[in-house]
Amino acid sequence: EIEAVTGVQTCALPICDPLAGYTTAFLFRIPDPWARGRRRVYAFLCLSLLSERKAMRVFGFLAGAFRELAGWIQGLAEAGNSENGIAEGFDEDGGGRGDGGDGGGGARVRSSFLGSGGGRDDRGRGVRARGLAEVVGKPDFFIELHVRFVALAAQLRFLVEGGGQQ
Repeated sequence: EIEAVTGVQTCALPICDPLAGYTTAFLFRIPDPWARGRRRVYAFLCLSLLSERKAMRVFGFLAGAFRELAGWIQGLAEAGNSENGIAEGFDEDGGGRGDGGDGGGGARVRSSFLGSGGGRDDRGRGVRARGLAEVVGKPDFFIELHVRFVALAAQLRFLVEGGGQQ
């Protein structure tokens, strides 16, 4: 989990191997009250065969661009949750939406990682699978994300080909 490793909810990591290439990984979390643990973890990755010098030069640019994209996605997810009346702290007593029960604070249903657990999280709420587009509340989310990635690739190409030198 990101917070356990880094103490923050987002993290940019350079992974450098002169033989295999260079990778910029950006990990981030978004709130999803219906997911196990009430959060989802995602990562942006950029794989590169550039020289070490160029890869390190673009790392800061990529980390900033990925941070901006992650912030956009986190904002959409938070707005989607509030529009649906779902707050991150909702249902602290273990009852409520999706549990099919009385919503009271009775015995909690616990499930193991490998067990079925009856489709419930550790608070006794129903867990249901949702795609990222549903989490952020935008059916055309991946189209907009693709447009942003194309713009990022164009900026990255400009930077790598020397347009960003000062």
